[in-house]
Amino acid sequence: MRIAFDVLPLIGCRMTGIGYCEAGQIKALSRLHPEDAFLLQFFSRKNEEIKIERLKPYLRENVTPHWAKASGYVYRLVSNFLPISYQHYFGDQAQVTHFFNYIVPPHVAGKKIVTVHDMVYKTFPETVRGRTRYMLDTGLKKSMKRADRIVTDSEFSRQEIIRYFPQFADKIRVVYCGVDQNRFHPVENAAQIAAVREKFSLDREYFLYLGTVEPRKNLERLIDAYDRFAKGKSQAPYLVLAGGKGWLDDGIYRKVQSCIWKKRCCLRNMCRMRTSAP
Repeated sequence: MRIAFDVLPLIGCRMTGIGYCEAGQIKALSRLHPEDAFLLQFFSRKNEEIKIERLKPYLRENVTPHWAKASGYVYRLVSNFLPISYQHYFGDQAQVTHFFNYIVPPHVAGKKIVTVHDMVYKTFPETVRGRTRYMLDTGLKKSMKRADRIVTDSEFSRQEIIRYFPQFADKIRVVYCGVDQNRFHPVENAAQIAAVREKFSLDREYFLYLGTVEPRKNLERLIDAYDRFAKGKSQAPYLVLAGGKGWLDDGIYRKVQSCIWKKRCCLRNMCRMRTSAP
């Protein structure tokens, strides 16, 4: 079988949760099914060698890059309103194509799978970037109609999708996110633990948030909750917020700076930066 993935979430200058979700699936499926061929599809107006370099961790004997010489941004924008064929750029090689970021473009060859991670843009639209909300408002319903299967990350998200789009209930399947145990596992090296604690001045226990620093992660509410928890405690565990900078995050930083216990709240931007490419 020939299976294609839209790898836009993997080729940008910073990887987010959607990218890590896709990366894990590509690695696992290509390893578990060596009999199948996998195509990593992306648009590239120029500098595709940089993007291929970013895809190197996923390439193997049965995994190859497949790009179209065009602007992906322009295609996504225009195809949201005009039925510009995806096959025009990528042909009909794939029997199944998986899109991880909500949108299935028009006229994709073979079966189509789309991952819809949540309904935040409907439930809390004020926490979503304006252009993202616009693309989903105008394109998500068409996308789910085109899809043969809709994948989501949890039973809660499945119920939320059905709440807003009941007509697609039969297409939805919950596929829980996996864990890369090579990266996420207990550390037994005491010296390594001590070095990290010293680097971030963590001389006691702490609560850790790890993810993009942006409004839809509800971090201001988390900080308020910690404020209530920490009051009256001289040795309360620290609150550590770690992750890449998102959008509209000024309020989060201001809230940390305004707290009387801000010395116990450590906010670190530890985004994974890579050489940028248009």
